[in-house]
Amino acid sequence: MGERSQLSMPPELAARARALVAAESTGDVSWTPPPVRDAATVVMVRDDVDGLQVYLQRRVRTMAFAAGMHVFPGGAVEPQDVVAAAALLAGRRDAASWPFASRPNVSPGEDNLVNRVAAVRETFEETSHDLGDPFLLAYIGHWVTPAVEDRRFDTRFYAAVVSGEHHIRENSGESDAERWVRPADALAESAAGRMHMLPPTVATLADFAAAAALGENAEQAIASIATRPIRPLMPSPTADPVDPTGIRWRLVDFRDGEEIASIGGPPAGSESGGIHTSLGDLNE
Repeated sequence: MGERSQLSMPPELAARARALVAAESTGDVSWTPPPVRDAATVVMVRDDVDGLQVYLQRRVRTMAFAAGMHVFPGGAVEPQDVVAAAALLAGRRDAASWPFASRPNVSPGEDNLVNRVAAVRETFEETSHDLGDPFLLAYIGHWVTPAVEDRRFDTRFYAAVVSGEHHIRENSGESDAERWVRPADALAESAAGRMHMLPPTVATLADFAAAAALGENAEQAIASIATRPIRPLMPSPTADPVDPTGIRWRLVDFRDGEEIASIGGPPAGSESGGIHTSLGDLNE
């Protein structure tokens, strides 16, 4: 993941983090985090004369979640996706050869067919581009919203190569700007405070920037990123008497809570737009 970024957490979310840590340390079960909702997002990648580019949208500032943030197209799983996935699975003779097909329904922290169907539907609704067969999407990442947020999502990240012949355009009303951009340029603008992003977007862009720096084209970059082991990452606070705030933030596996990496500060607070000021080390 290898990119540093800096984001701040609003006071109300910091207070929830302290409450969560206190509840866990005392065994208090009266405080329970909001449930997660399954979601999917798609990194559309293309080859350009200037190098590999990805497609980003800026969410309108009236959105309840990630307002004003630059994001990849995507959204939450809907009941229609469950129905569509079941129908698709029934019509595939080769379904057994695809690992995620054994999980046609929603599986916390795992890739599955329902989320792939949602990824195709959401991308079409938001960009007018049909990605086609959800079986062929590349599964490249997985992030879960911290327990301190009001709105939480268990989000699978997919990727697909888009030909320059396809005209991608925002048409859902959820975004007020869109652009194709080289990953390294997007990261530079994020670091300068000109493009606000949540940590999963920053980490994903860093992966593609690293691939582009190696000279990989869109197809090669997606293939190399998709070959790595993928775990559902969730920022999570834990007690730390050494830290001035009394809290240390780390990335954990959403499924079992195993700590994967320590991060240098709190994740952004999406409910307030996540002003771009300070983020942590996602290097491990």
